[in-house]
Amino acid sequence: GLLAAIPAFALAAAAAVMGLRRSDVEPHARGEAMLLVATVVAFALGLSLEDGNGAAVVANLALAFLAVGRIVRGLSWLARGPFWEGLVVGAALLSSRVLDVAGATWLRALRVALVIAASAAFALFFERRRARTGAVGVQAA
Repeated sequence: GLLAAIPAFALAAAAAVMGLRRSDVEPHARGEAMLLVATVVAFALGLSLEDGNGAAVVANLALAFLAVGRIVRGLSWLARGPFWEGLVVGAALLSSRVLDVAGATWLRALRVALVIAASAAFALFFERRRARTGAVGVQAA
């Protein structure tokens, strides 16, 4: 497992070094690149833990941080693309974790419904904010 992560780490590190040299890279993209580099390192370290359970934890955390990063980018630029990417990834991740929690089937369904309702409310908040500021011409990244 650790040997499989070496090429991904090398590619991520090379891309990060190339990105650090460029002055035209905006801070959100630079932050997402650094997050991906750190994720590869953490993933390799997680694989070294017993039964590889650490890799699953790291993968879930990486997806959560990536989702939050995309949502923050969407909110700061009032861009639909990044916001909806982050919201869908975050809702899917949270729904899958909610389904893993023990309980009756109806309780699991209720939890997933709550995640979907909270996501819909957050999406409505974003769209109202976007409409209020007149950000129709904002480009998605």
